[in-house]
Amino acid sequence: IVLEILDPNGRRLSMVSSKATRSRTVAEDSTLSDREAVWFRITEEMMNDLNAALDKQISKHFLIWRR
Repeated sequence: IVLEILDPNGRRLSMVSSKATRSRTVAEDSTLSDREAVWFRITEEMMNDLNAALDKQISKHFLIWRR
């Protein structure tokens, strides 16, 4: 994910970016319900990682634009 602050002429004034990945091995004989539960958990964990990383960067690099 890349977030940019641009001036009216389209020039970048500031930028933050982050990437998050997660993986988990699931047993071959897992039920669909079990697989969906694992998918939900890793998606939630990944989004929490991404949020934490972006929040830290936004606090540092977008300080003058925050209210």
